[in-house]
Amino acid sequence: MKSSDKTSSLSNEFSNIIKDFESLLKEADTLGGEEFADVKEKLLSRLTSAKKEMTKRGLDMADKVHETSAEVSEKICDEPWKAVGTAAVVGLLIGYLFTRR
Repeated sequence: MKSSDKTSSLSNEFSNIIKDFESLLKEADTLGGEEFADVKEKLLSRLTSAKKEMTKRGLDMADKVHETSAEVSEKICDEPWKAVGTAAVVGLLIGYLFTRR
């Protein structure tokens, strides 16, 4: 799955959680004691599942960052002059863009 797909999926999940909370809170306004406890339990259950999902996604992203940094580090070690040249070109382009203002 692409990074943008994961971000979109995470955004959708977060949006769904917000909608669930809003609807359950609106429902809770009209409820009495035991019914309110049921709504509270639903909210807590949804929150727990959301925390698990966010943690899983965060770990997935951390793993991807770790893999990418390992690949970059390996490429830099294999071809250091190419890395120095790339950094120099990027630095020159940034410098050029800032001096144009």
